[in-house]
Amino acid sequence: MRKLGIRVLLTLLIGAGLLLAGLEGLNHTPLIDQIRRRVEREATKTLGQPVTIGKLSLSLWHGINAGEIAVAGSDGKMFLQAERISGGVVPLPTGEGLKLLVPELTITRPQLFLRQDAKGSWNLPVPAARPAAQATPEKKPGGTPPVWIPKLSLVRGTAEIYRTGLPPLFVNPFDLTAQLELPGKVQAVFSGKLQRPAVVPLEVSFQYDGKTERLRTGILSTLPLGSLTALIPEMEKLPVQELRGKAQLVANIEGDPRGILKANLKLDTEELGWSIPHPFPGRGGAAAPKLLTGSGDVRLKIATSLSTQDWAKNLQWRTLLKQATGSLTLKGVEIGPFPEIGEIRNLQGELGLGEEGIRAKGLRAEINGGRPIHLNLLLRNDDYNSFEVSAAGSLPASKLAGFIPGVQIKEPGQWKGEVEIDAKGTGQLLPVFEITPDASIQLTGISGPVSGDWGVEGLTGALHLKPDLLTISEISGKVGGQPLRLEGTLVNFKRPEATANIHWGKLTGELQAQTMDGDRMKIESAQARWGGSSLRVFGEIAGLKKAEGPRAHLYGEASVGIAETRQIAGPLLPIPADLDGNLSARAEWEGPLKIGEGTIASLHVNSPRLKTQGMELRGAALELEASGNDWRLERFDAGLFGGNIAVSGAGKIDPANPAWRGQMNLRDLRLEDLARHFQMKDQQTSGLLQMDWSGQGSGNKLAAIQGNGNLQIVGKIFSFPFLGPFAELLSMPGFEQVTFQEVTGPFGIRQGQVESAGIQARAPQMTLLITGNGGFLQGADSAIDWRIQPALTTELLPKGKTSKIGEILARSAGALVADVRMTGSWKNPKRQVSSKPMEQLLNQELPDLQGLLKDIF
Repeated sequence: MRKLGIRVLLTLLIGAGLLLAGLEGLNHTPLIDQIRRRVEREATKTLGQPVTIGKLSLSLWHGINAGEIAVAGSDGKMFLQAERISGGVVPLPTGEGLKLLVPELTITRPQLFLRQDAKGSWNLPVPAARPAAQATPEKKPGGTPPVWIPKLSLVRGTAEIYRTGLPPLFVNPFDLTAQLELPGKVQAVFSGKLQRPAVVPLEVSFQYDGKTERLRTGILSTLPLGSLTALIPEMEKLPVQELRGKAQLVANIEGDPRGILKANLKLDTEELGWSIPHPFPGRGGAAAPKLLTGSGDVRLKIATSLSTQDWAKNLQWRTLLKQATGSLTLKGVEIGPFPEIGEIRNLQGELGLGEEGIRAKGLRAEINGGRPIHLNLLLRNDDYNSFEVSAAGSLPASKLAGFIPGVQIKEPGQWKGEVEIDAKGTGQLLPVFEITPDASIQLTGISGPVSGDWGVEGLTGALHLKPDLLTISEISGKVGGQPLRLEGTLVNFKRPEATANIHWGKLTGELQAQTMDGDRMKIESAQARWGGSSLRVFGEIAGLKKAEGPRAHLYGEASVGIAETRQIAGPLLPIPADLDGNLSARAEWEGPLKIGEGTIASLHVNSPRLKTQGMELRGAALELEASGNDWRLERFDAGLFGGNIAVSGAGKIDPANPAWRGQMNLRDLRLEDLARHFQMKDQQTSGLLQMDWSGQGSGNKLAAIQGNGNLQIVGKIFSFPFLGPFAELLSMPGFEQVTFQEVTGPFGIRQGQVESAGIQARAPQMTLLITGNGGFLQGADSAIDWRIQPALTTELLPKGKTSKIGEILARSAGALVADVRMTGSWKNPKRQVSSKPMEQLLNQELPDLQGLLKDIF
């Protein structure tokens, strides 16, 4: 390209030299314009593209001076323009005649424009074909002598280079000196600054020796590392979010420009740091938003060779690296956090660059703050994305946090034991990190706390992980104080065939499963036994390869003793401490393997005895169906407090905010059992309770329950003495004691409170109107605030046959009773009796009472 530019300039100047008349007055005649046009035509004919010269002057005293030079490219746009061309002229008489010597031709401020089209072709002028040789040479115009220019200098030039699909490059400024030696040998020296927007310029120089046909090029720059992504186009495709620090780049290229060039490159970094998006899939396949950050010292040395036959291909960095040798030295590099393993710290060692790719032997790194692990790595040169890796080392159990998916290690400093790793694998880095493992993991004496009083003691065993096989070689120890033995095999992760056996205290379990046609799994048997309890699941899972996830059609059977299950499972299952009894269940699940998106075709639960919250349910039976996010409780029946409870309802499955509606019916519940459950003191009661209630709720708290119902109680509900032995004295039989035999009325439930505006308790002698509210969330300790308003049945009061005081009492029957307010709790109620009725009695009957007292005394 540069030789072509030189040839363009030589064509212009030689044409001008041929037309030198040697006469000073020539520049002042119309002939100078004819000569300028003749030069333009000759240059245009030679280059095959239009050439224009704005000004031209010729003088044996002042030499050649031309201005406003312009040359078009093959695309018809500007290829080259120069501000000025100048040079002295020296006549040299020779045996063949006079020759003109231009010792040095200087081109001032040349501007070069290189453009590449979509097909990869450049806009270089295409020289016209030379005409066939003629019998007689063409006579030079005006007999002008030939011109010899041994040295050409380009001063303060610029170049703009536009590549298809890539950011532009600029060379500004550059200087070029070419020494022309007969017969056509060239010595050339170039220096300039290669620039790109937002990139620190590179200082570039080269020397070309025409005698030996050798090219030597040097590149030197100290640049921010962030500018590398702009300088090297391929790096813009890498997911580097931030690259910090400085780098000193030194490069030397030497060789035959028409054959093979050899290059040496050295890159030293200072304060290196980087951030890249997480290349690892998140839980459930979701993209993880975290960043991998790192820092350290890196030194890169590369020696490579390249062919000049296809610059567009061979100048790509992947092509260069395939033919390169060299080394990459790491010291104190830190990077992370990685999924499951945390941070890699103090990574150091040397990576070699060879025919296979980038290979590292003897790298050392600390994973998650543990002991150093030795790493070997091969990053293949076919795409510098696929890799082979091996690692060996050990970690203390205190550094296990993060290695076990979904397990949070409690108080890692208290963990003891060793984990030895000997692993290798193949995989890819981008777009998603994948690895095919072949690893052995040995556990020795692993002990430490997990949750509550639970912990791991002396866990020992081995796991072998291969591309299609996971083998557990009898892991044993204690978990939660119970002895554990676990062994099993999972064959072919993509087409699983699994067997597993577990013995943990009283719990024994086994799994047998296999796949059919690669997309379905048949679970032949997954069962567990503990004490007198058992669980069995079987069925089929389909759609293992589908992006939307698998669907299942599973059946389950269980017979569970709650107390022994709680003893074995401990904190793994949130079983309330006061829940006891046995139950049996069978279920069918059909739909996606996601909570809230499946269909429970049926769930049947039967329990001969179940205790909770101090209540005992006998013969409980439950039938539940669900479809998608909707569920329906067909029935729940159980014996309760000597009677029966029946519940039905429907709702939506939403872990964050469930909603439901339903109804409850209580029949023939014994009052004495209820009083005993609520720990009501000093009450002798009997009778039966009936209640119908319907309502709804939302959320996860009982306080969200609301609804309305009706209550009916019949029997000897409660009694209290009224007049006692004074009833006979007062001639008021039947008022010795009051026994309430019926309670009826509506009630509601709001925000964890039972409310009533009109429950009535009836006895033959009086009626009680009960209003207020009472809690139920805390059982017998729930707060209450009830108001009891009694009213005597006046028809029972004697008329005409009573004593004087009896007459007074008969007239004052409405004032004999007082309002009572009950506060405190169901367990410890507090009574407050109103004093206003007694004041009314005294004021109203004071005269008769005074007369009565006189008669007595």
